[in-house]
Amino acid sequence: MKLAERILFGIALIGLLFKIQHWPFAGVFLILSLSSLALLYFPLAVVWFGRPTMRDQVVGFSIAGGFALSTMLIGFLFKLQHWPLADAYVMLGTFCCALTAVGCLVLRRGKPELSSYFRSVLLRASILGGLGALLIFGRGLKQAPIPVGAEPVKVVAEDAPPTSRSTSTSGPWMMCTSATA
Repeated sequence: MKLAERILFGIALIGLLFKIQHWPFAGVFLILSLSSLALLYFPLAVVWFGRPTMRDQVVGFSIAGGFALSTMLIGFLFKLQHWPLADAYVMLGTFCCALTAVGCLVLRRGKPELSSYFRSVLLRASILGGLGALLIFGRGLKQAPIPVGAEPVKVVAEDAPPTSRSTSTSGPWMMCTSATA
């Protein structure tokens, strides 16, 4: 990763922390960092991913990968800010990142001299796409609700007379009673 990318991701994490804590300026940090990253990825992907020269990349794939990463970051921004069409952007970005990751794996076999280029694009696409998949499919992973106002059940050990069904003649018997009884 380049230095600007690390700084912008750091600012996005600070904005996310501010958002979780409901502190002021969370939206400012998130909007500035994620939109700047999206603008760096999409139009400048050819320059951003081509290391050290422009010949060390597949130009069309860089543009497609930049579009996927940019769409995913815009989806994250919309989701964190609770803006409309957030789910659509996250789904589109996740799908595009998955296609980018598969494309990296397929194209890397045909061009082994570009393995560092494909590895860097694959790393970005798999991390952002995985986070997008968690946002999409993680909705079903919710904590079970705890009933409010339900009285706890108290278990009391008492000596009870043996019944005709029991085989032992004596011993403690467990009885379940309500807390109010």
